[in-house]
Amino acid sequence: MACWTIIIIFAKILADHQEDYIAQRGDDWARVQIIKDCQKAILVTPQANHLSVALPDGLQSAIRTEFMKKLSESDLSDEEAAVEAKEEKQ
Repeated sequence: MACWTIIIIFAKILADHQEDYIAQRGDDWARVQIIKDCQKAILVTPQANHLSVALPDGLQSAIRTEFMKKLSESDLSDEEAAVEAKEEKQ
């Protein structure tokens, strides 16, 4: 399943966590916790537990990418650097 399809299927969960994520500007720990909570919410859905649906290994990066669309320029550069650093490790 394509990554964009995952985002469409789980759009409500992503939207529910997006506002909290943006509100925690400057608090990296809180943002990490929000991403973990979002991931947990996705993983308990029937769609995530259906055998034909495989969540991508980079789910955290996909969530961050979706949230990045709503960030200010200063937050955006910090998040892009974090995503790039994570991708380089993989």
